[in-house]
Amino acid sequence: MTMIKQNLEKQIINHIQVNQYQNRPIVIGITGNIASGKTTLAQKIYDLCYQEFPSLICNLVSTDDFLLDNKKLQRRQLMKYKGFPISYDQTMIDKFVMAINHNRLINIPCYNHVMNDVDKQHLKQIFMPDIIVLEGLMVMQPKFRSMLTMSLFLNTNLDQNFQWYVKRCHDLGLNKIYQLNWEDYNKFIRQAWQQINIPNFVENVLPFREQADFQLDISADHQIEQIRSITAQTMTTKMVGI
Repeated sequence: MTMIKQNLEKQIINHIQVNQYQNRPIVIGITGNIASGKTTLAQKIYDLCYQEFPSLICNLVSTDDFLLDNKKLQRRQLMKYKGFPISYDQTMIDKFVMAINHNRLINIPCYNHVMNDVDKQHLKQIFMPDIIVLEGLMVMQPKFRSMLTMSLFLNTNLDQNFQWYVKRCHDLGLNKIYQLNWEDYNKFIRQAWQQINIPNFVENVLPFREQADFQLDISADHQIEQIRSITAQTMTTKMVGI
């Protein structure tokens, strides 16, 4: 295990050990641009929590789960703002935060990337978790941020990040949903990146970067090259890819 991976895991484990007996769940937030590796890192942290703290209840949640479904977005003429704060179900977010803060059971829908929509047929039940790993674009927005006990921000090169986004779109095969040939689909992907994803990132994600507890610099081969902390010295050894 490389030094930087050890340091990151040590920070997370120590955070859980220090806070696990507080009268509130530990909420580890992961944010950054679309297709930057948030979901992959969140899954690895979830697996770490399960391995190191098997007696604790851990839930993995995405802010995508709180998006309005496509029908509502279309009805409100918000599809071109999908992913922006205005496209989220604020009532559901309020219910989620309230349930977590008051130890109540809540069922939340799951976002399905293959469907490119919220899947209301598959609900995620959450009840009195000890740990929540929360990932997504909106993690540092006020309502979610109020829950966080630890936050991580992924820094990427935007040109490389775009290539990851293109690959993800191709892997998902969303051209079938949009009924586009590959040439038109690639134009659609570039347009979505330039007109939706980058403006959303610049306006609603990037401004919160300096407020994150840790910034993780991600290389072109999906490695964490550097971790910067507001409270600790920079750690600079390369680790296994996220």
